[in-house]
Amino acid sequence: MARNIKDRTNVDPVDATNPYGKPRDESIPGADDGTPYNESLHSDSLVFFQKLMDERAITPNENPDDENNGFQLYEAFVRATGSAFREYLIPVSKGTEVAFPGGGSIAAIDSRVIALGYFTNPNYQLQAYQVGNNGTFSSVGNLGPSVGNDFPRITGMKKNRVALTYYNNTNDLRLETWDFDGTNWSQTGNTLALTTPTQIISITRLSDDSVALCYDIAGFDGELAVYTFDGTDWSLTGNTFDTNHNVGDIEGLENNKILYESHNDEKIRLYSFDGTNWALEDSISENIGDPGTFIVRQSSDLSVMIDGFKITFISVNQTSNEISISYSYTPNDFSVLGTGIGEALFISDDEMIVQAGGRMFLLAKAREFPRELPNPLSY
Repeated sequence: MARNIKDRTNVDPVDATNPYGKPRDESIPGADDGTPYNESLHSDSLVFFQKLMDERAITPNENPDDENNGFQLYEAFVRATGSAFREYLIPVSKGTEVAFPGGGSIAAIDSRVIALGYFTNPNYQLQAYQVGNNGTFSSVGNLGPSVGNDFPRITGMKKNRVALTYYNNTNDLRLETWDFDGTNWSQTGNTLALTTPTQIISITRLSDDSVALCYDIAGFDGELAVYTFDGTDWSLTGNTFDTNHNVGDIEGLENNKILYESHNDEKIRLYSFDGTNWALEDSISENIGDPGTFIVRQSSDLSVMIDGFKITFISVNQTSNEISISYSYTPNDFSVLGTGIGEALFISDDEMIVQAGGRMFLLAKAREFPRELPNPLSY
């Protein structure tokens, strides 16, 4: 049972700061001009939300819950429930699949246009696809370059441009820029030889002209580095940083920050880059850590981590640089993926493209609670 606050006796009216009205205190003790309430029920509600805030690691700001100070009690509830009705991902019904040989990597290059990079013995290829609202994929233009001897890793930069890493025919690592004109792919600028790393683990966009790379140098330790493209050449920006942790994946956020998933201690870390040096901002444990785990950015403050069939939503506070687990579940619908997801990409707030086992298709968020709601505390 619930009641509208604004309809109660002696309640301050709705205004811009308090869109639901505001309970009123007595002007003086005993004046009986405040909002009446049942003491025990009021106490229960306060304890309920305080418990939620403690469980979701939200520190009370000691300010009124309103538009100016943030709705912390609501935020605690959303984190605890995981906003399941907004975040439940399901395969698009009757959509089409794209089959491709070898491992793949995907990147957004325009509105509902993606690039797929994949290995087809003995070289890699790039192909653009238009993504339909009904889950269909239509190839656009011609196949891209056919060089290298291992599958590429790509990330979108600005419109119709990807940064691409690959092994060449002598097993040397390379970093390049490729542009798509709607029909053909062409390399822009020069190729950079990456002489230090032994294996590129992940690449992610930081800005229109810069990317972060994570690679191993020895013992599978992940090292972070930022490279900037000036229109002609790639160059290392600032210092590299040895995290001393195995890496599964990295995902770029706003303001030169990345999420970093490490296998050896099963943690997610938030790192920031000030133009010269890297700094660890926060870390959380999630007990994931299986090979194949990766992170995909949905918005400035929410990312999704996928480990096989498990979906975990990660909240990022851009002000305090704190990260937390919002929600985690394993949907039965993902059985269509066979061996699990290999990589994913959000193309809108409600749609995510996944590729797995040489197949690519579209997932969308359900607009209502599923009939069997996964356990929001399954982690």
